[in-house]
Amino acid sequence: MGVKVKERKGAWGVFINHRGQRRAKRCASKKAATMVADKIDAALRLGHTDVLEPQSTPGQVPTLAEYT
Repeated sequence: MGVKVKERKGAWGVFINHRGQRRAKRCASKKAATMVADKIDAALRLGHTDVLEPQSTPGQVPTLAEYT
């Protein structure tokens, strides 16, 4: 298990590696990334793995004819 804060391409991010699953979250600043990393690390230690679930994608966007 690992939660790391790194700077990549001019932006700060949180990189998660937990039981073979990898995720990355982008943050606005190093301070924000550190706070997010601490929260994610605590959640993973408690067994909450919902942070590793893929984010749901929004449904089909209606066309203009369907909207009107």
